[in-house]
Amino acid sequence: MLAYRAESALFNALRDFYKYTDKEGRIIINEIFTSEADIIPGYQNKTLTVKRHSLSIPRANDAVIKLCQLLNETETIYP
Repeated sequence: MLAYRAESALFNALRDFYKYTDKEGRIIINEIFTSEADIIPGYQNKTLTVKRHSLSIPRANDAVIKLCQLLNETETIYP
């Protein structure tokens, strides 16, 4: 249930800047979750950098960039 809620929250966030959300939103979210990425911990700065690999279509990459910017703005701290 938690994973579905996280997916739904990201889907709803896409609506603000991706006009194809109704058709492709869940597909893009699924592709984000299943595509390869490099996870780089920054121990000194207490950061976590995620370098994601390109998605299947350029407009999906643009949407993910905006989604990542939105998530970065939250300045989430884990524990």
